[in-house]
Amino acid sequence: LKSVNIPVVEIWQLPSQPLDIAVGFSNFQAGYDMACHLIGKGKKNIAFIGGNERGNDRGCRRRDGYIAALADAKLPPIIWPSEEQGLPSGIELGAAVFEGCLKVNPAINAVMCVSDQVAVGVICEAKRRGVEVPGGLIVSGFGGFELAMSSGFDLTTIEIPGREIGVASAKALLDPEAARAKKVIDVGYTLVERGTT
Repeated sequence: LKSVNIPVVEIWQLPSQPLDIAVGFSNFQAGYDMACHLIGKGKKNIAFIGGNERGNDRGCRRRDGYIAALADAKLPPIIWPSEEQGLPSGIELGAAVFEGCLKVNPAINAVMCVSDQVAVGVICEAKRRGVEVPGGLIVSGFGGFELAMSSGFDLTTIEIPGREIGVASAKALLDPEAARAKKVIDVGYTLVERGTT
């Protein structure tokens, strides 16, 4: 891509070395901030579920932010699955992995999920087991998808300004020289606390 004379805009994850122009946010910092939110709720046994699929750099960076926040709080990380699973990061993965996670560490009282879909799977499995959310377990997701909203699962999540990423990317393509002056356009994210924490 560097050899052709056209503007290149990388979106969503902000790379450390953009090819040309990057528009997005820091998955690492978002993961760190969400883990700090759960720690701030007084939780000490916080699991991270998802993000180990091959090629899922965004999920891995969220996981790395979680690990850093727990290290700063002097808490041990609990990462599930510990290796790549055959299931994609979705509702089924959340349910299946949470079940396995509880068998190994029944003291888990908070779960940070790589996506809202995984978080919904965790909530469904918790309900099947008679574990109240947020009474016995707090759960957070990532993405700010419709199912996370108050009319759905009322899920604490990180909301990403997808429209803003699209608009900033289009502007960068229309005026690449102005965008190249910045190189990286960080649109940020919002931690939205709802009923699951």
